[in-house]
Amino acid sequence: MQTITVRATWDDEAGVWCAEADNLPAGFALATGADTLDALADKLPGLIQDLLNSDTIPPIEIVAKVRDRAIA
Repeated sequence: MQTITVRATWDDEAGVWCAEADNLPAGFALATGADTLDALADKLPGLIQDLLNSDTIPPIEIVAKVRDRAIA
């Protein structure tokens, strides 16, 4: 089973982690969010399993993009 790669980015305006996955099978799309990265990681397996209507959870890789700003 192919690993599903999920990109997680912090949305300052909404105050949530947003997740998207592009390498799902044709015809499927994922876009979701959560307050914390841990909550997002907990949410994804069941969400992807339901989305794919599968009996098993595919391997999931989460790539988080974090930006730091230095304020002087």
